[in-house]
Amino acid sequence: MRLRALVALDAPTESYLIHLGLADEAGIEPETVRAVLVTLAPLVGSPRIVAAIGKLQDLLGQANR
Repeated sequence: MRLRALVALDAPTESYLIHLGLADEAGIEPETVRAVLVTLAPLVGSPRIVAAIGKLQDLLGQANR
């Protein structure tokens, strides 16, 4: 899944928006996204995971406006 690359590279929020939209269209559930983040934590480190979660929260906040 492309989410792994986005987290590892500390990609900008806009990249998450595009790829999460594609994941949603492909039927990937939010639980799967969470599982990917948990799996990645020991590989990329907590700071990258925290940054990714912040970007995902920003996107959710924008979607709820």
